[in-house]
Amino acid sequence: MSDQRKIGSARWQASPGRSEQEVTDEVRAFYERIQFPGTRPMEQDSLIFLRKFDRLCRAFDGEGRAMRVLDAGCGTGNTTLSLAAQYPAVSFTGLDLSAASIQRAVDGAEKRGLRNAAFSRWNLLEPLEHEPPFDVVLCFGALHHTAEMGKALRTIGAVLASTGVMFVWVYGAYGRFRHTLNMELLAMLRGVDPADDGVELAREFIGAVGDNMAARDLLGERSADPLLRGFFEDATWIADQFLNPNEYSLCMRDILALIRDADLRLHEWIGIPKDLRSIVRSDELLRRFALLSDDARMIALDLLLKMDRYFLVLEKAHGG
Repeated sequence: MSDQRKIGSARWQASPGRSEQEVTDEVRAFYERIQFPGTRPMEQDSLIFLRKFDRLCRAFDGEGRAMRVLDAGCGTGNTTLSLAAQYPAVSFTGLDLSAASIQRAVDGAEKRGLRNAAFSRWNLLEPLEHEPPFDVVLCFGALHHTAEMGKALRTIGAVLASTGVMFVWVYGAYGRFRHTLNMELLAMLRGVDPADDGVELAREFIGAVGDNMAARDLLGERSADPLLRGFFEDATWIADQFLNPNEYSLCMRDILALIRDADLRLHEWIGIPKDLRSIVRSDELLRRFALLSDDARMIALDLLLKMDRYFLVLEKAHGG
């Protein structure tokens, strides 16, 4: 088995030598110290999601009831608060492991006078009981920080309505590989003198190693984007990207296995080319791609594109 294959294989399980509870406690403590996300500008993925979410709201027919949306791993509630302000007829629930982050979300809802957004502390690994199903579930950038991704996805999937839609955003192993190595190196350097929170050391690493190496390794071709480059000035973003105590990246093979285990199916992989001819200029290669099974084609595309993130739309495998 190649080293790259090992990057994703079984990476959704708790780290060796640490129990699920130990990992969960460590992640909770990290996000009690840094409440993520802070104030952030809109990215391309966010704009795509907003268009899709607006279409879902317009098409929703709940026979007189409000559409229910769960933001699983909501952090400080930025996404929920923004959507709740735009869609006052929709009911939003935000859940997160960090009490400090939830408090910021609650304060944000009160400041805006939002009555359609509620927030509670919750561990994604624990069943969510006594809640009607949710028509839309969001899990943006949270699943890959849990101690056991398969368990977390099953828990979230269990509260998705039979005709509901789930949006998931997770890190990609192949495109994020060089950044993962940088994180490991930075952890080693922090370990010899762990007196501070690591943010200033991470700043040094970002600004003083190579020619923008950290930015290029993390963002690839997007590293020249002034919007994204601006994140490197944000201490909260630096901590989340470079210092997280528990972060796993996936490949499409892993994702398909996780989805099947959670009794879900992949409805859409957002952001991949609609026509492979834009990047593959060989009729023979395209013919062979077309002969692959659906799952094999997704895995082959992943090997070709080497994604640093996946933006996915999931449904119940046996929906209504």
